[in-house]
Amino acid sequence: MTVRRRDLIAGGRRIAFLDAGEGQTPCLLIHGLAGSSNWWSENIPALAATRRTIAVDLPGFGASEGARSYDPTEVVGVLDELCEQLGLETIDVVGHSLGTLLAIELAFRHPHRLRRLVLTGGPITSVIGLSRSPIRTLRRRPKVANFLIEVATTGIPLPERLRKFIARHPILRMLTLTPYVFNARQLEPRFAELMIAGTGSPGMFPTLARGFRYDAEQAMSGLRCPTLVISGAQDKIAPIEDLEEFSKREVVEKFVVLDSTGHCAMFEQPDEFHREVLEFLA
Repeated sequence: MTVRRRDLIAGGRRIAFLDAGEGQTPCLLIHGLAGSSNWWSENIPALAATRRTIAVDLPGFGASEGARSYDPTEVVGVLDELCEQLGLETIDVVGHSLGTLLAIELAFRHPHRLRRLVLTGGPITSVIGLSRSPIRTLRRRPKVANFLIEVATTGIPLPERLRKFIARHPILRMLTLTPYVFNARQLEPRFAELMIAGTGSPGMFPTLARGFRYDAEQAMSGLRCPTLVISGAQDKIAPIEDLEEFSKREVVEKFVVLDSTGHCAMFEQPDEFHREVLEFLA
């Protein structure tokens, strides 16, 4: 299967993305904070076997240029413009972590475009709660303190040689990536390197600054798109209790919990992830 790396101008900035497959309703993949389209490298072949699959680099991440504004509503406007230029009238969307908030906002603001929605590693409601009520949030969801580790570590760029060195050594992977994956020591080095590669992305801190002021409740309350939620039982960034609470909403058709899984179900448990997603989208 051919996976094409492309870019176009959306929102006045060059936006990079991966493009593969054809067939059923196209699928847009939206990565999380400090991520990139490459985080979906394990998933694109499975999805693109039956449908066109687009994995985007959000503004300021991966190979995309920085945004004029990192406000979530502005970023969603860029994603909608991207879909318009690619001729994607109706799409399914899979969002991870930060990408879950953007996916929900996209579904809320452009309901004509969204057919089905998959959320994994989010919605990160307690992460947003840290900025408004930090003490109350940490009392309710102490695991979300791991997000503060993410902020402290992923905002600092690392030399490529150091990234590769960390990715190759199990103990260093454990020390670096335990907040994000269940078993960092056994994580394949290629995935570890993908995760570490996003450190120091120019969009990191501007996205955080705007995201902490973002009110997600309006979009979540106005969501009408059939939704699948996939949670890692050991997720420390988006605690399972948050996803259980969100999944009580009427639009959530299915809530799946994957054992021995942290914040990155799409490459921690790819087979189970693909089975659930493909069944739901079909």
